[in-house]
Amino acid sequence: MSVERKITKAKTRLVVKHPYFGMLASRLRCESADVEAFLSDGRTLQYSEAFFSQEPVETIEFALANSVMHHVLSHENRRMSRQGWLWQLATDYAINSMLKNNGFTIPQRANFEERFEGMYAEEIYARLKDEIRNEEYNDDESNEEGYNEQNKNRTKEQEPPKERQSGNDSLPLPPAELSPEVEQEWARAMKEALQKAKEQGSEPQGAERFFTRAGRHSIEWRSELHQAINRHLKSDYTFARPNKKAIANGIYLPSTYSERLNIAVAIDSSGSVDDVLLGLFTAELEALLLSFPDTRVDLLICDARIQGVYSFVSGEVLDFSVKGGGGTDFRPVFEYIEENILEPSLLIYFTDAKGAFPSSEPPYETIWVADGECSPPFGRTIVLQRKSDAD
Repeated sequence: MSVERKITKAKTRLVVKHPYFGMLASRLRCESADVEAFLSDGRTLQYSEAFFSQEPVETIEFALANSVMHHVLSHENRRMSRQGWLWQLATDYAINSMLKNNGFTIPQRANFEERFEGMYAEEIYARLKDEIRNEEYNDDESNEEGYNEQNKNRTKEQEPPKERQSGNDSLPLPPAELSPEVEQEWARAMKEALQKAKEQGSEPQGAERFFTRAGRHSIEWRSELHQAINRHLKSDYTFARPNKKAIANGIYLPSTYSERLNIAVAIDSSGSVDDVLLGLFTAELEALLLSFPDTRVDLLICDARIQGVYSFVSGEVLDFSVKGGGGTDFRPVFEYIEENILEPSLLIYFTDAKGAFPSSEPPYETIWVADGECSPPFGRTIVLQRKSDAD
């Protein structure tokens, strides 16, 4: 069977077995190119003729679904300042876990680990980065090499692609960020495909983890919040100073450099915020400290006045109480920061957005994570989604 017929068959089977993914995959043109396996720029899926010719149709189904999910979830645009090869690995783990749960056959060479099930790409990236930085060695005296063979094998798998040779300059570059036009096209396509799949009773498993209906676009609010934080993050890998101990063991790994991210977080504890919402606020604070290892958080609990002040760094157990129950006034938080906290990179305010706002905008970015649409006088608003809203 020719590769062209395989691709046509794969698209047809996707529409029948997985309507959601099939409708999205039908948008991609497919063309042979000088690539190792396959990649997509948002409009065209480039594939290796040799790779597709020797793989079963199931692998081509997987390639199509994997490619469109990268675009639907805006992974190219969510990379921010992250190391490209590690971000690509993290996004593959997130997508392939979802595809596995939807009955796809995961090819042997694909990036898949069960431990990443249900995790967002940002969380996976942080975990992989932390593992390479903190767990690549075993200093146990019983290990003469001082190196853990299991971790050595894992880090080999996570090595970045080798530098291109001068004769390979014609190879396509890794996918760049989608243009705003193409990103919007995928956002609309995702909404249409999801609606049609629902009507057919074939909504993809795990979709509620990725999509919400906030505002005009279907965007996962946690991912939007993580993107906002990433703009202030100045911590990543550098290959200018390779990891010396890893080199001694035949592994070329980057070393890390970092500047601690200092953010302020305020939790609205007024009477209009119920226990479910407070629990969600607390859970998201825990997730932030897990996802961003080099972070200090100054936490303020406030209703109409400051009810508690706490400080945490990544890795610490969150131990604080939420007191309040009165009216809502956002001004005390901004006043306290101005008087007592070295200017943070940003302020994240978890609230139902029903209260008195300051009259002037502070010199740092403010993100309002609100339980519903609101129009604060400054800052960005991210509309969160309660679990019951996704059901």
